[in-house]
Amino acid sequence: ILPLWLSLTKFTDASGNAVPIWQAIWPVFGATNQLLGALALLVVSLWLHRTGRKKVFVVIPMFVMFAVTLIALAQLVLKEQLNVIGVIACLLLVMAVILIVEAARAFGGTVMRKDTVTEN
Repeated sequence: ILPLWLSLTKFTDASGNAVPIWQAIWPVFGATNQLLGALALLVVSLWLHRTGRKKVFVVIPMFVMFAVTLIALAQLVLKEQLNVIGVIACLLLVMAVILIVEAARAFGGTVMRKDTVTEN
């Protein structure tokens, strides 16, 4: 239903000119892709942590990607406010923060010993 509604809705820029829908949602699409990359790095770093392997080479890029993406989402929320793009950006921001908190709790969990990890 949302794609149909978005395709029928007329979007305008700050000066009132009509904007194609793809151009209006492009910033949220880009932020979503970056967030997906950061979440993938989060999963890998958590797996490395749980298996007792070195993880610094994954954690540093993960922090950078999360920082850049969360700042971009926050800027979108402030810029777009309560229109569709702003609400989607706000939901993504809230869900990302929830996942980061849950991951921080998971990092505090037990670490498997190396001798119990089977390698293929």
